[in-house]
Amino acid sequence: MKKKLAKLLICVSMIGLVFSLGACGSDDDKDTGKKPATQQTTKKQSSSKQYASIKDYVNDPTFQAEIKKQMAQYEGQGMSMEITGEGDKLVYTYKYTDEKLIDDDFTLDDAKEYFDGAMKNNESQFKSLCSQLTKYIDVEDPSVVIRYYDYDDTLIWEKEFKAD
Repeated sequence: MKKKLAKLLICVSMIGLVFSLGACGSDDDKDTGKKPATQQTTKKQSSSKQYASIKDYVNDPTFQAEIKKQMAQYEGQGMSMEITGEGDKLVYTYKYTDEKLIDDDFTLDDAKEYFDGAMKNNESQFKSLCSQLTKYIDVEDPSVVIRYYDYDDTLIWEKEFKAD
């Protein structure tokens, strides 16, 4: 049980990645006025936003490099994270990679209760992140989705956050 609680704490600490990676436009691009190559071909002419879509944002080489750098600190901790753009959603998918979290001693209901409590403390930050996305990305009503999967691909917890 102690090992499972340690893994849950790792999950919560990984949420910090949501805030450190969310809506952080490249300073180099802002200073030079140059857009990364991935944006130049997909940018909408009518918009002054840095990215044409959430998918363009997460596929930006600068963003991808930052993800790899941040994830390196969690290597060997039994968790993986993937960030994707699904329409107007910035999706953070976390997965237990080395052992199953849910079992007879720690049920799916236990995990949902834990994540509900842990995420409630961060709800205002998720909503703020949604607002920040509109500064950089040509999207009107973005949301942030957090998903946690167990080792066997069982969905443990999911929630979508939108700006107020």
